[in-house]
Amino acid sequence: MRRAVSLLLIILILAALSACNLQTAATTAAPNADDVATRVAATLQSLWTPTNPSAPLASPTAGAPAAAATETSSGPTETSGPTATSSIPGSISGSVIGYPYGAVPALSFVAFGQDSSSWFWWANGAGQTSFSTDNFILPGKYLVVAYDHSGHAGGCPGVITVTSNTDTSCDVSNWAGSFPAKPASVP
Repeated sequence: MRRAVSLLLIILILAALSACNLQTAATTAAPNADDVATRVAATLQSLWTPTNPSAPLASPTAGAPAAAATETSSGPTETSGPTATSSIPGSISGSVIGYPYGAVPALSFVAFGQDSSSWFWWANGAGQTSFSTDNFILPGKYLVVAYDHSGHAGGCPGVITVTSNTDTSCDVSNWAGSFPAKPASVP
């Protein structure tokens, strides 16, 4: 799991560097290190901005692009609190509790943004009753839902707030609620 995350991080960094459109040393003098750092930082910032529809807002372990999420009016409601404006990601971790359909199968998790149309997803293997996203969830309020391959869904009991560089706890324990449909691009 860590190797996959490390490999994806390396790929993202290389993609960010190639997106900077730096000229090669053969055509110009070597670029200033400050200029390179500024361009890389700007490129990475644009990749993490949720308002950029082409930004890769998916789990580094999963690799699918984000799309607009749909909400149901009967799902958990947003709680009051500060709105995060930072673009430094945080993480979500928790447990799968009380899965009512037998042994816990492979699950796909989706964190639906409540302040925006962005969403993130990740997956667990069969029998895994805990999960952790590492640091790739942008700050904001999220409804977290787990989906099995039989069409069952369960979620955290309410909306959670992810903050920068912080692990937010969320136990998937509500298997009777009404949740948004699983996005088509999530396996």
